Amino acid sequence: MTTDVDRVANYLGQMARMARAMPPAWDGAGCKTLVGGPGMEHIGHMLPGRGLYLDTDLKRLGITKKIPHVYERSFFLHLRDLMHKQYLSVLNSERGAISTYDGIINARATGQYNDIPFTKASVTAVANQWFSIIRAAGQPAAMVFNATTAPTETATDRATVGAFSTALSNPAGSNRKYLLTLGFTSSATVNFILLMDIHVQGGTFRLTVTSAETVASPVTVVRGYGVAVLGAGNCITFVETTASSATAHNLTISYTNQAGTAGQSIVFAAPATAGTIDGIYPVGSSNWFIPLVSGDFGVRAVASTTSNTALGAGAMALILHYPLMLIPGISSNVYVERDSTVQIDALQELANSSQVIGCLGMLCFCNTSSTGQLTGMVRTIEG
Repeated sequence: MTTDVDRVANYLGQMARMARAMPPAWDGAGCKTLVGGPGMEHIGHMLPGRGLYLDTDLKRLGITKKIPHVYERSFFLHLRDLMHKQYLSVLNSERGAISTYDGIINARATGQYNDIPFTKASVTAVANQWFSIIRAAGQPAAMVFNATTAPTETATDRATVGAFSTALSNPAGSNRKYLLTLGFTSSATVNFILLMDIHVQGGTFRLTVTSAETVASPVTVVRGYGVAVLGAGNCITFVETTASSATAHNLTISYTNQAGTAGQSIVFAAPATAGTIDGIYPVGSSNWFIPLVSGDFGVRAVASTTSNTALGAGAMALILHYPLMLIPGISSNVYVERDSTVQIDALQELANSSQVIGCLGMLCFCNTSSTGQLTGMVRTIEG
């Protein structure tokens, strides 16, 4: 089989641009998002605010030109050798209670594994835009966003209706839970799948008024992925629950950052493009997240939104989440997954609060007019 080098380079560049545009949680707290290939091979990590760390060199892929914001393995290792030892483990994905490959094998052999399938009905979509499949019918069931006015928020975890992690067990005693692999297939070709841990969901944030849509009691996250920094790496994402009308406007979002500073305010311009139900707001963005104030690299809570123009239609639900794994899409009706005990590449701990793990959800960057019938499996261990 011949590899299309130009297509590979395009995918790498696209992921690097996504990572570069994210809040700088890599510099702030060492946060990173695992990047897997369609065969579940370990590609590297998205380094929020920096770019893509590639766990090989471009020349080994047949790519002869540098790609902006892609950090090759040999270059990174050279830099790492110049750093103090306290930084040497930042990219080591085997962290926590299980720290060796033998630990993975032992956990699987002694029954400490927890593998769950999922399936989601197709969602009507738009090519080259992000969509949520959280509310799609299937297994797990559809999540129900809050729909009050003024908006309210609810903390989410594995017990939340619609969580992909509903069938996962919480870690026992002082154990930790680790994500091994995510495999999927779809009846439609997709560009990317993003697996995330949803901390908070809320709604409804209306775009049809110019007064502030203020949450009376904003919910603060309790699970943390950043090193001793609660909220580090968390992203603000809005899902359209009522399609927005084609009216250009500015939206102001008030939030509490990773340092606990309330009243942080970001203003961004939304284009005069009509939205789609379950589409990620704003329409047309190649990113799934809202930008933050310069210097912020995470979010603990979201307080309000304010549109400077009253749209004819438009309402949104909030998902405050941490991105766990990004996987480039594969051709429709093709499922590929590597065996997690024989060819495991990396571990991603699923953060918990009082031994309760989070609410896993999924976004899809579409290639065509639907997400397709999505079916897959998540593999985990604990220890």
